[in-house]
Amino acid sequence: ESGAMILTHKLLVLVPLLSMAVGFLVLAPPDDSLLRDIKVIESSPGIELHLSQYKAVLAKDYAGYKGHCYRVLSYAAHILGTDKHRDVLEAAIVYHDIGLWTDSKLAYLEPSVRRARENLAGEYDYEELQLVEDIISNHHKI
Repeated sequence: ESGAMILTHKLLVLVPLLSMAVGFLVLAPPDDSLLRDIKVIESSPGIELHLSQYKAVLAKDYAGYKGHCYRVLSYAAHILGTDKHRDVLEAAIVYHDIGLWTDSKLAYLEPSVRRARENLAGEYDYEELQLVEDIISNHHKI
């Protein structure tokens, strides 16, 4: 791999983690509700269902992206503290970076949103699809 590609891969990992850390410091609730142990989620029917259709596209990156999805789900479930809308959250997590592979673009948010809307249209109502779009579009913002 080229130096630029390695840097891109590192940034794709570091930027969301740094955003999450800063967001946690700024937005942490005043009580200790987030101090409980994080439950690491290692399997989920929703992640598996939505991700499986991209196995060929992700190819050698499938296992890494799958692990990334489960890490994001573990943190999101911990911060939210509820399973409400869990299926919508899982769908959004699978699609949040998928445009990197499906459209081969570093400007992947719009392609990711488009694919989510196309593929999830019959499964979720308007409000749920809007929630998926909002999660994908804003997942790098604090």
